[in-house]
Amino acid sequence: QVSKTLTPDMDADAIGGNVNLVTRTARANKPLLNLTTAGGQNQLGGGGLLNLGFNSGMRFGTSQKFGAMLGGTYYKNDRASQNYEGTWCAQVGNCGAGATLASIDAPQLWELRDYPQVDRLRKGANATFDYLFDNNSKLFLRGTFNEFSDDEIRFRTRFDFFGNSGARGFQVTPDSGIVSGARLTRDIRLRKVTQQIYTAQFGGEHNFNGGSAIHWVVGASLANENRPDVRTLSFRQSGMTLAYNFADADNPRAHVVAPSGSYDDPARFPLNSLVREVRDTKDNDLSGKLNFSRPVTFGAFSGTVKVGGSARLKNRSNNLNQTAHTSALGANSNGATAATLYSTLVTDSQGRKIFDGEYDMGRHLNARKVADFIAGNVGSFTVNQAGTVTASEGGTYSVGEDVYAGYLMATLDVGKLTLIPGLRIEATNTSTKANRVSQTGSNVPVLTPLTGSTSYANLFPGINATYRVDELTNVRAAVTTSLVRPQFRDMAPYVNIVAGQPTASIGNPALKATSAIAYDAMVERYFRSVGFISAGVFYKDITNFIFTTSRARLATEDIGPDATLVTQPQNGPAAKLYGYELAWQQNLTFLPGLLSGLGLNANYTYTKSESDIPSRPGVKLQIPGQTGSAGNLGVFYDKGPVSFRVGGNYSGKFLSIVNPITPLGDTRTRARLQWDASGSVQLLPKAKLFVEAINLTNTPLRATVADRDNRGGGGDDPSYEFYKTWVMVGLKIER
Repeated sequence: QVSKTLTPDMDADAIGGNVNLVTRTARANKPLLNLTTAGGQNQLGGGGLLNLGFNSGMRFGTSQKFGAMLGGTYYKNDRASQNYEGTWCAQVGNCGAGATLASIDAPQLWELRDYPQVDRLRKGANATFDYLFDNNSKLFLRGTFNEFSDDEIRFRTRFDFFGNSGARGFQVTPDSGIVSGARLTRDIRLRKVTQQIYTAQFGGEHNFNGGSAIHWVVGASLANENRPDVRTLSFRQSGMTLAYNFADADNPRAHVVAPSGSYDDPARFPLNSLVREVRDTKDNDLSGKLNFSRPVTFGAFSGTVKVGGSARLKNRSNNLNQTAHTSALGANSNGATAATLYSTLVTDSQGRKIFDGEYDMGRHLNARKVADFIAGNVGSFTVNQAGTVTASEGGTYSVGEDVYAGYLMATLDVGKLTLIPGLRIEATNTSTKANRVSQTGSNVPVLTPLTGSTSYANLFPGINATYRVDELTNVRAAVTTSLVRPQFRDMAPYVNIVAGQPTASIGNPALKATSAIAYDAMVERYFRSVGFISAGVFYKDITNFIFTTSRARLATEDIGPDATLVTQPQNGPAAKLYGYELAWQQNLTFLPGLLSGLGLNANYTYTKSESDIPSRPGVKLQIPGQTGSAGNLGVFYDKGPVSFRVGGNYSGKFLSIVNPITPLGDTRTRARLQWDASGSVQLLPKAKLFVEAINLTNTPLRATVADRDNRGGGGDDPSYEFYKTWVMVGLKIER
């Protein structure tokens, strides 16, 4: 159930609307059994697809009072992806802590990445049981289990133009240049992530004579994410001369100038580091709701009054154990030294080609050899104590958030008009705990325990109105209030530092919740045949919106020897967005013969947004994360045993990361248009053959620093991720 505007009986933590997932219950005198089986292949990497699912339910006994519904899914998707990306900086201060970022005039690094294995598995189970005492009362028990795992291998070749080696040979420009004293790094990351979610709800619905009703529910959920052993092994060649040419943003290039022949020579890549990460994140959530409603009459108005309350108690803990190892390598089973280890772990006879052969990553490591070597030679690596403590303690935190709410609302009808006025109040209590980590160079880090708490309450008045012009035409309007609380990770005072990485991220316990006042109006017209057309306008005033900044590391920040850039969430004081939306869907049943099965659907939303950034006074920026244009276009056919659909989804360019000083450092995600297709044929009355094809046009995901089309002398971050198409064919049985 999708609601574009909020009513007081909904949680106020949603500026854009509310989505309520309603689980199925068993039907009386009609058992249900649905089966799905499908398989396919991804074009990039050739990995397989497997999709299995079932739903089964029925009611029991002569009175059909007890019902049970069971379901399960299993979806395995062996994917791959390839991308390149980079970061930009200012030559002033050698792109390090002394850089002001007033000018973004040089690439700091550029990376080629290959993910030949991205094996994803989703599986879940759900159950709903309900008991009907009579026609007016029932109890229900619901439970779900979901698990997602992502087992991936990543190869990376990194051109580090402005690393920490200090030497600078030649002046560079945003489009091209040659840099001496640079570095070339090759690494491999082996990572498996498993996420699990368990939920349970017990509740009842009780309707009384006279129209009064009580609905209640209590629930609990447990979620966890586990990374048992993420291993990143890197090798680095220093003192190089590297060149780049990014004049063509669609075809960026980088290569080695000197030493000659060093790009793909394993003997020139000594061990740089090994980083191992063990992470365990847990979420606990307890909740309860109680609603009471009764019919009322106020003069010419009649309807219902509803009152209720809720509580939600949440807690998250994130425990990180990250061990950083230095470039020293002791005795090991291969008999290799730090200078020769790369050669013993490489099995490729030639460089890895990505982007259909456009880019050569060089000869990379063998994933199985790397995993076996690390497992068998744990004691051969020397631990970097300072880096280990900094990363582990800085990334460990806990956050608690308790929300208590109460509301009063009415649904009142008079003639063709329906009004839903009401008021909601929510009280929020948060607590945070983490360590502030300070590390100067390679010195032993200093840990400072940090705890914090906040308490605040918000009132959310609102009114929704619907006027039914006739049986097929509605005019809707609403004035509502809402908020968005900070994400748990963002408001924890954590410090995330990875040895050898140029970017550190830190939390912000001073973050405030984003609040908004929204004004909406819409006209909708339904067709007597299936379909509708609608048009709406909206305006939202937003306070304390949250965005991510990227800035140069300050000279006063003791965050280790490697980090030169820092990302952090911040509050912006004020923002507004306004625009319009159009939607049309129609089955073209008036066409003759077979053409009467055709149909069209289209929707488009235009949004103009403006925000204030404290460090850039007098400048109005697009709200980070808010696109200006978004839309969908679909052509479908449904007649007899045949059904198919081709659809396109468009998302316009948007600002994703804000540089606090200059627009030349802002990161924007580019516009994206993706086409998908699906179809089915009814083979038997209860059996259907179907096919799905995703990303038919191989649309990439792209981002740039500054605007390549109008960058005003600024730089460009050529980030490009490549997926190709994947197709699945399957069979659905329904009875």
